[in-house]
Amino acid sequence: MNVSRMIRVAARWVGLAVLFVVTLEVCARVDDRMTWAAPLWGHYSPALLTTADDLGPHSRFGARFQKWSINSHGFRGPEITIAKPKGVVRILFIGASETFGLYESPGMEFPAQLQRKLDLARPGRYQVLNAACAGMTLPRFVHCYNVWLKKFDPDLVICYPTPNSYVQRVVPGNPEPLRPQNLRDNIRLRQKTIVVAKRMMPTFLFRKYKERKMDAYIRHQKAGWIWEGVPRAKVELFNGHLEELVKTARDSGAEMLLMTHAHRFPKDREKWTPVDEAMMASWRLVWARASERCKLQMEDEANAFVRELGKRDGIPVVDVAAGVPRNAKNFADHSHFTDRGAAIVARLLAQEILSREK
Repeated sequence: MNVSRMIRVAARWVGLAVLFVVTLEVCARVDDRMTWAAPLWGHYSPALLTTADDLGPHSRFGARFQKWSINSHGFRGPEITIAKPKGVVRILFIGASETFGLYESPGMEFPAQLQRKLDLARPGRYQVLNAACAGMTLPRFVHCYNVWLKKFDPDLVICYPTPNSYVQRVVPGNPEPLRPQNLRDNIRLRQKTIVVAKRMMPTFLFRKYKERKMDAYIRHQKAGWIWEGVPRAKVELFNGHLEELVKTARDSGAEMLLMTHAHRFPKDREKWTPVDEAMMASWRLVWARASERCKLQMEDEANAFVRELGKRDGIPVVDVAAGVPRNAKNFADHSHFTDRGAAIVARLLAQEILSREK
């Protein structure tokens, strides 16, 4: 075979490969269109759900992506009016992705389930607003509450904080810088391939993959770089930010309700399943400097402060960490709920809220 013929054959195979990939990309876009009514062209990813402007980072008004939709005021849920309806108790949820809802079926995130439970008990009495946003931190909520959320005149603000955001690479600060978003057209085939690969990968391979990534990340770090325990400064920063949020809500005239943070890992290490081990390896990658012990200790110390703050300042506390059994039935990953786990959280909240009526 001469050189020119080899070049033509190679070009033909390259062309076929490009055509194959383009065809799969077109199929991915058509699938998004038929399944989620997504646009054929333009950016389509979870980044559509968040934005950053003068309010700080928050859920994008009127955004939609797959099963998630945001109303015109930036809340996950149905449309509402800024003015509170007469005789209605308005409940505002503050939190990150665990509160916003990640793995649950549509309408099964715990704020939505709480709304239905309250409607059954006291029809028309309560209105639940889910102001949570993936990655949202306490300082960001303080800012957003002061410039936007308090306009909705909530009677009760419920906070489900995420303690482990304080042992990540970017520690919550006040104020936090805004990050410009790049929403150019993206390759959707890549997103779908990653999702399918995760679903098909056996648990032991998933764990090995995560552990190898973590080892590669920390291999060249100095001795003592990994936190075996939680630095006291991280705990104190969380405590201070939570106190600031409580003061902000109360100064606006709202009452406050706090929740402890739950995760899937049993206290007895011997009771961990292979899936638990894989989930911890994945969680460690959020920032490898925080060891397993560090992450679990941060949860325990933050929850202890939430309970202490509740007793000290007369704030009701719903102990989600104690109330949701730690297993795969209730958690889809390290700390995000399944439909069943979210149902337990909604039941605990409903019991507390309805008890206030007596």
